[in-house]
Amino acid sequence: MSTGSANQRTALQPGDPEDRSHRIGDWGTLFIQHVLHPATIAGVPSIIGVLAGYFVFRAWGQGLTSFLRSLAGVLIPLVGAGFVFNFKRDLLESLGKIRPPLAGVLAAVTSFLLMLAVEFCASFYSRIPIIELVLMTCFSVLVFSYSFLRSNRILAYYYGSAMGFLAYLWFIGSPVPLR
Repeated sequence: MSTGSANQRTALQPGDPEDRSHRIGDWGTLFIQHVLHPATIAGVPSIIGVLAGYFVFRAWGQGLTSFLRSLAGVLIPLVGAGFVFNFKRDLLESLGKIRPPLAGVLAAVTSFLLMLAVEFCASFYSRIPIIELVLMTCFSVLVFSYSFLRSNRILAYYYGSAMGFLAYLWFIGSPVPLR
């Protein structure tokens, strides 16, 4: 017995005859949903966090004052994003209003430019830890917006960021000296 028109469909449940994601022939969808999406969502913030951690540990070798400044540069964006997440969520909602193709391109360009800035700033010593601040601001925006939005629209930012980072590595190489 049908309670609606034939054109109205409800969301497919696993095991429904129309649900193809459980079939062997649809391994591409399974790979994207269960490997590629989670790897991107975990990988992009991890790359940013590892880079920020590198600069904090590098500052540790330069003395306690440099370490504390670097650590503060990492913590300020996290605290600020926590404040926005709790008290000003409309700022995070606005990220979800940008069309995914444009969001992906903006994220790719931003992450490529971010890596250029990291390489440029890493080449000289600065008393103000700009790199840590910028890296963790990007990290915080990605993580807190994902926690708030939880939609496929936010994936555009993650994939765009991944493309920007990978393009930078492909064209230029590592932004920091690898020893």
